Amino acid sequence: MANELTFNQIATVLNSIVAQATGKTGIAVTDTHSFVTVGAEALKCGYDTLSTAISQTMGPTIFANRPYRSKFETLEMSKQQFGNSSRKLSPIDKDFENDPSIDPTQMVDGGSIDPYAISKPLVQQENFYGTEVFKKPLTIYDWQLDQAFRSPEEFGQFISMMMQNASDMLEQARENTKRMTLVNLIGAVLGQYAANQNVKLVSEYNAYLGLTGQNALTWAAIKGNAEQYQRFMRFSYARIATVASMLTERSAKYHVSLPDKTIMRHTPYDLQRLYMLGQERYDMEAQVLADAFHDNYLKYADVETVNFWQSINTPDTINVTPSYLVTSGNDVGKVAKGAAVNKAGIFAVLMDRDAAGVVQVNERARTAYNARGEYTNYWFSAAMRYYNSFTENCVVFTLD
Repeated sequence: MANELTFNQIATVLNSIVAQATGKTGIAVTDTHSFVTVGAEALKCGYDTLSTAISQTMGPTIFANRPYRSKFETLEMSKQQFGNSSRKLSPIDKDFENDPSIDPTQMVDGGSIDPYAISKPLVQQENFYGTEVFKKPLTIYDWQLDQAFRSPEEFGQFISMMMQNASDMLEQARENTKRMTLVNLIGAVLGQYAANQNVKLVSEYNAYLGLTGQNALTWAAIKGNAEQYQRFMRFSYARIATVASMLTERSAKYHVSLPDKTIMRHTPYDLQRLYMLGQERYDMEAQVLADAFHDNYLKYADVETVNFWQSINTPDTINVTPSYLVTSGNDVGKVAKGAAVNKAGIFAVLMDRDAAGVVQVNERARTAYNARGEYTNYWFSAAMRYYNSFTENCVVFTLD
């Protein structure tokens, strides 16, 4: 369970996430609450055993061996080896006081101004608990596959291919848990904090054009009209740039605060992270940047293309039960599991670097030789932490 001082097995969720990401299954509601801290129990990949269905060789063999590098590298934080929890301290602003040195009601004969009055600092502590673990086993036979290869060198290529495959599977598992860490953040914002943190681009575009009621344009109508689509992309670019500029201001608008503990945040440009749906980003670059004289001026500082948010079959859609920070009621300050958020039209996410992240606690490999069976087992294991911090700035842009 999320936010517990435990090591959580995340293989079952991991299998589902990887299946959606690779297109093996369609998008399905995914319980990110179980592994993201604020939620915490990740994904579980299927374990492939070494196939023995290899034909006896008569000619050259081609080995499909290509290293894979995971995306969402900007979500990776520094490694942590020891401990099973992390904390984050945030100062809380206190009101200013009047200057007594010019107050005639205090500066009187025989009066005194107390120079030792105490003003205790206000601090909010956020706690992130738990570690998520998953494992990938691989069996390598001793001599049983000799007849399937022409030489020791070719057998070595086969072993290298299988080792690379195990490495690629772990890399993809890391990628898709990072993907769902971001999706949990999106789901929680849309489900719980949408008032100031969800920009509805189509609605705002209609307001900009003065279109209401039956005259209002839908996303389908905008995309089906070349002129409107170009204008909309320019509008969207300007809207995202405006929010990016607003995030540099020190305010309480674009993040969550608990009652009586209003946190002030600002996010300089160099600490902003923009994740944008691939097709829309490429269209925006074609529509906006192609006609710009100073195209370097128009480019965003740190943007990562997201080909799909959750499922490769439905790129613009998320379907999660997110983990979120409770801001009212009896459970204020605690982490809860939200209702399912099934939402299409996710255009982009602009956030502070510290709003979401993944920490690799450790990664290890172990081996054991079975003398009786004459094979070697390898176990590739990883321990990770996935977190969202809703007290950091984050804005989700949607196509509604």
